[in-house]
Amino acid sequence: MAADLILSPVAFTEYNYNMSACLLSKMQSIMPDQAKNLYFLFNHWSEQYSKYPTSLQNLVLSMYRKGIDNLLSVTLPDTRFVDRYTNFDEKCCIKSPHTGCSRLAAGVNNLINMIYEDKKVVEIF
Repeated sequence: MAADLILSPVAFTEYNYNMSACLLSKMQSIMPDQAKNLYFLFNHWSEQYSKYPTSLQNLVLSMYRKGIDNLLSVTLPDTRFVDRYTNFDEKCCIKSPHTGCSRLAAGVNNLINMIYEDKKVVEIF
């Protein structure tokens, strides 16, 4: 079974980094061709913390950049809707009155546009 793209969502924690490194290492040894298609997608990206080099977000990002090449440039924003969508299948809409939901929808659309190299807008998912 082959996949063109395998996404592994990760948070900005040292635990997530260690698990990502372990997953990538195992895949490289067991399924080297598939490991080339594994990419890590950051959840809970906070623009405000990106300004501070010593923030946990930047420290963990630095760990990933030193140890793992397969990082996506697209991130999903730090909003409670990431967890609500993931854990409870709550729908998100680009035109939602909840700013967190519309920010998540924009992040997912950025991911879709990166994958398909085309400007598409998914209004609800």
